[in-house]
Amino acid sequence: MEMKDIASEVVKGLEGQTSEIVEKAIEKKLSKSEVAKMLMSGEVKSEVVDVEKAYNGEFIKTYIREGKEITKAVGNMNETTNSAGGYTLPKNMASSIVELAKQDSPILQYATVETISTGNSLDVVVEGSTGFSSGWIAEGGDRIATQEGDFTLVNIPAHEVYANPSTTRAVLMDSAYDLEGYVVKKVSESLSLTTGTAFVKGDGSGKPLGILDATAGLPAYNSGSQIKTTASATAITYKEIVDLVYTLKTRYASNGKFFMNRAVKGYLQGLTDTTGQPLLRESAIVGEPATILGYPVVEIEDMDNSVASTKTTILFGDMASAYRVVLRNDMGMIRDDVTKKGFVQFYTYMRVGGKLVNPEALVALKQKA
Repeated sequence: MEMKDIASEVVKGLEGQTSEIVEKAIEKKLSKSEVAKMLMSGEVKSEVVDVEKAYNGEFIKTYIREGKEITKAVGNMNETTNSAGGYTLPKNMASSIVELAKQDSPILQYATVETISTGNSLDVVVEGSTGFSSGWIAEGGDRIATQEGDFTLVNIPAHEVYANPSTTRAVLMDSAYDLEGYVVKKVSESLSLTTGTAFVKGDGSGKPLGILDATAGLPAYNSGSQIKTTASATAITYKEIVDLVYTLKTRYASNGKFFMNRAVKGYLQGLTDTTGQPLLRESAIVGEPATILGYPVVEIEDMDNSVASTKTTILFGDMASAYRVVLRNDMGMIRDDVTKKGFVQFYTYMRVGGKLVNPEALVALKQKA
């Protein structure tokens, strides 16, 4: 039966019935056959199967409820394409959406975060290379002026990161799940993942300047003195891990942590110390981090995930002293159902910046070329 024929039959069934009855039938979620019977004025005809299809199709959802048609939308969540949202419409399905695991970058958790309410950048005063001096003096000696330290000003601009997914109004109304809540949650996760990647590898062009940026990050500091290179392109030794820890100044090592990709952490499971004990020790307490040489290990998905030539496999140090994040406090979400007729857009935005302000608080292990 053609859709226009189904429509004609349904409209006939509506004659003599009030819209309230139809709405109640839909709201009570009666079985498809029960609704079909109501719409067909009580008698189930031979075409009832087609009418049941109409119940789950566009006609009932759009004509009866909203009085409009829905066309297939390319590049938006909609109910005419299964993978774009159609899978969430009422069927015999599980009561929740299976979510894929995505790990946020923890740099934001361990770095120092500053929030600003005006302007688009933050200036951070950092001690320069010249320190304050002092000296010994005899009891009657002249107290001449000693050398004063110098300072540098580091500017951290805030860049806008956004997401703007859209769904058809119908798929929001008809989904068996809280699709709106799901979209909001996933947009937030996406923004976190995007900023987390920039904190590690961002080039500063319209985004934060990452810790490992080749031109202005840790590799560029003092011609790479904060980078230790392994003897092998495809291996890491116990001694190289020890040397990495003792390269860092004591004041930073006291708050030190290891930062690495989970795959590299897995590789280190095979290393042992000079007594044959595992170098990496997993905690027996759920939720507590593993440790290397007594220092916590933090997993960062955005770091290199293989022990291979030229890869930066491990960071060690005091992230709070090394990296500064600036957040502009006008982040938010706009639910826009006006701009694009028939669709609901979730425009989400935030302004965030980041820069390595104290490179000597971190050291990195890089694989030999």
